[in-house]
Amino acid sequence: AVLVGSSFGGEVALDVAVRHPDRTAALALLCAAAPVEHRPGPELRAFFAREGALLEAGDVDAATALNVDLWCGPEAGPEARALVHAMQRRAFDLQLPVPEEHEARPSGVTEDDLRGVTAPALVATGAHDVPDFRAIGDRLAELLPDARRVELAWAGHLPALERPEETLTLLTGFLAGLSAPAAAAR
Repeated sequence: AVLVGSSFGGEVALDVAVRHPDRTAALALLCAAAPVEHRPGPELRAFFAREGALLEAGDVDAATALNVDLWCGPEAGPEARALVHAMQRRAFDLQLPVPEEHEARPSGVTEDDLRGVTAPALVATGAHDVPDFRAIGDRLAELLPDARRVELAWAGHLPALERPEETLTLLTGFLAGLSAPAAAAR
């Protein structure tokens, strides 16, 4: 399969590619999170501190708005912002009641594991995303042996919501460039 993942979904796609290389024909990673160790930069640390304070104070609405402002790029329209708002609010509604012992754990994927992923990969980031995700994109492009690195000048963190048609064109162009016999042989 061709695995397409955005944000944390990109991390999941990489984890699957490492664990099931024979089932992974290609990867399309949109502003992917890091499956390997990444130390958040100052902007992301400040965001997490502010989000945590809002959630601890019980202000889920303000925490949701904070997420919308961070994850949407400057060109994201009202429809994209509404979708991110609904997604983030739903995530909080589902995640906040979960006991700490059930929180996500690191995948255990290493840089050497990523160097062993032979599937072609599109690594796309948004120019208006948090600097951490652009740095992660650069690092993934270095580690993945068959990576194509693209920065979307107009995008924040969620290009598929911000400009779905342009994102679709990017993905279909990447897929069209894959050799069918080579992809089928993986």
